[in-house]
Amino acid sequence: MRMPSMSIQIMALWAFALLATACASPGPRHEYELAPGRGFAAGGAIGRSVLVVPLNESTDTPAGLEKGAKDVSAALVAYLNAQGLRVTTLESKDYRKRLAAAAVAASQAMLSGEQTTVSESVEFADLIPHLLRDLDREVDLVVVPNMVIRTGELLGYGTVKWDGVKRRKPGTRSLDWTGTDTAASLWVLIYDEQGTRLFSGYGGLDLLFEINLQKRRQELIDDRLEDLDNLAQGVCIAFHPFFGTEQSCPRRASR
Repeated sequence: MRMPSMSIQIMALWAFALLATACASPGPRHEYELAPGRGFAAGGAIGRSVLVVPLNESTDTPAGLEKGAKDVSAALVAYLNAQGLRVTTLESKDYRKRLAAAAVAASQAMLSGEQTTVSESVEFADLIPHLLRDLDREVDLVVVPNMVIRTGELLGYGTVKWDGVKRRKPGTRSLDWTGTDTAASLWVLIYDEQGTRLFSGYGGLDLLFEINLQKRRQELIDDRLEDLDNLAQGVCIAFHPFFGTEQSCPRRASR
C-alpha cells in the first residue's frame, strides 16, 4: 500500500550544474490542504489521541535522507505531545504486520458488501478503521509522515526558501545567484479514525547540497539534517494550520 515513490538518484542531483541556477523559477510556498472546519484551535487537541505511522513507511526514503530519520521522528513525537495529544507509535515490523492484516480485513469487507464507499481497489484510507480495530486502542487521529525531496528558491547571497522556511546554502554567501535548489521537507497526512483525510502539509527541514567551487559541482552536506532546531521548525510548519499558526513556529536561517 505504498504511495508513489519519491526516490532520487544522488548522482543525477550532483549533475545539477552551477550555471543551472541562472534560470530563475519560483520555489513552492508553504503548501497544505485542510478539510473545512477540521483543524484544531490552540488547545483543542488536548486529551485527543494520535497514532503516528513509522516515518517513510508509505513511500521510499529518498537517498541521502536516511541519516535524519531518527531525529525527525523524535521531533515529530515531541511536537504532537506539546499539542496535548496522547501519542502512540509502532515499530516498523509491528506496523507492517498490522497493516497487512488490515488489508485482508478491508478486502473481505469490500467483497462482502460491508464497505460503504464505492471503489475498485482498497486504498490506505480504507485500512485505517481495521488497523485501529486490530490495535485495540482508542485513537482520534492517524498521522502519516514522510521525508521527501522538494525544490527551493534561491533568493541570492546564499538564502534558499521553500516550504515555509529559509536556510543558508554553504558556499554561496557571496554569490548573487537566483534559481532553484534541492532540499528536504517533511510531508504529513492526517486522517480521522474512519479514514477520512483531514489534512496534508509540508515543512522544510534542511538543505542537502553545498557548492564545491574548486570542483565546480554540488556535494552532499556532511552535517545535513543534524540541526535539531531546524528539524523542529520544519515539523511545526508541516502541521500548520491544523495545529496553531505558522507564526508560532520558531524562525531560523542556519549556516
